[in-house]
Amino acid sequence: MKLKKDKGITLTSLVITIGVMTILAGTVVVVALNEGGIIGKAGEAKESVEDAGVYQDIIHAVLTSKNKNGKINEEALTKKLKKIDNSTNIVKNESTNSYIVTVKGDNYIIEEYGNVTVQE
Repeated sequence: MKLKKDKGITLTSLVITIGVMTILAGTVVVVALNEGGIIGKAGEAKESVEDAGVYQDIIHAVLTSKNKNGKINEEALTKKLKKIDNSTNIVKNESTNSYIVTVKGDNYIIEEYGNVTVQE
């Protein structure tokens, strides 16, 4: 007479499996949440993309504000920059015919013929 063999896992293997999975889950949480982790890097990437978007918006405003001579029309530029951010601050530097523009907390220098640089 043959005995029926049990088909299942033992309590020991179940406890070991749960222990290993707990350690792995803890490691994943630490890697994801620490300062240089996945979530931190995602936040940095988001800020970088937003900054690049503002920079592109400023370049677009400058290019569409030029007159026939290739110089910037200050009134048109101001109007277009205010559309990007209503709190935009524009200061003209008379000695260099350039503008210092503050948009969303960052400073940009716009030269007379439209070159845009980020002020450090």
